[in-house]
Amino acid sequence: MDNPLGIKQRFNPTRAITLTCIISLVLIVSLTIFVYFSVDKIIVEQSAYAKPISVSGQQHDVEYNQKRDELRDIQQIILIIITLSVLINGLLIVQTLLKKPIQNPKNPQQEANNDYLTNLLNRRSFHVLAQQAVATSKRYHSDLSVICFDIDHFKSINEQYGLSLGDKVIQKVAETIQENCRDSDSVFRFDGGAFLLLLPQTSLSKATKLAEKIRNEIAGVPTFSDKLIVEMTASAGVAQWQKQEIDLESALKRADKGLEQAKEQGRNRIVNCS
Repeated sequence: MDNPLGIKQRFNPTRAITLTCIISLVLIVSLTIFVYFSVDKIIVEQSAYAKPISVSGQQHDVEYNQKRDELRDIQQIILIIITLSVLINGLLIVQTLLKKPIQNPKNPQQEANNDYLTNLLNRRSFHVLAQQAVATSKRYHSDLSVICFDIDHFKSINEQYGLSLGDKVIQKVAETIQENCRDSDSVFRFDGGAFLLLLPQTSLSKATKLAEKIRNEIAGVPTFSDKLIVEMTASAGVAQWQKQEIDLESALKRADKGLEQAKEQGRNRIVNCS
C-alpha cells in the first residue's frame, strides 16, 4: 500500500552515539588488558630464564633488573591508559545521555498531517486515507468500518482540572487506542476529545468488539497528575461502509449518530449503526 502522507520514522542519534561509546570502551579496555598481561608474562619469563650467574656464584642481575623495571614501567603506563580510557568514555556516555537530543528539522508536510498534541493523524490526513481505503475495499471486495470515539464529559475535565490535565487525558486516551489497533488501522484525532478509527478489512461486528475492548481499556487506565487521579470513560459509535456507497461520508454520519445515541444513554457506551 502506498504512503500518500510520506510519514517516516525518526532516527535516534543519542542511542547510536551511546552504543558507539560503549563498544569503543570495551574494545580499548580489552586491548589494554591483553597487552598488560602479555607484558606480565614476559616479566615472569625473564625472571625464570634471564638471570645471569657469575663464576663466583653470585648473581649479577643488574641488567635483568633494569629490563624488569622497564617492563614494570610499561605496565604502569598501560594501567594509566586503561584508567583514562574508562574515565573518558564514561564521561562521553554520561554527556551523551544527559545532552538534549538534536531534533530533526520539522517537516511542514508532517506538521500539516499530524495532530500537535498526540502525533496522531488529523482530519486533513483522514480525507486522503479514507479515499484510498474505499478504493482498496472496492477493488478487493473487502469490509471497511469506522469508529467515532469521544471522551465522556471532556469539557468538564478541562473546566475542573485545567487544560494541562486535559491534555494528559487526551494523550493517554490516544495511547490506549493506538496500542489496541493493528498496523493496518489508522487512528485520527479530530478535535477536543474526539477520535476516529479507520479499519480496513473489518466488519461491523469485529469493529464493535474492538470498540468495546478499547472502551474497557480506557476506563481501566486513569490519568495521574500530582495528587489527582482522573478516571476516564469514552463512548463510541460504530458503522460499516456499504459497498454501494461512493465514499465514507454516509458511514461517518451513521457512526456519529451512534455516538450521539451512546451519549444520550449516559456514558461509557457503544452503539453500532448498520
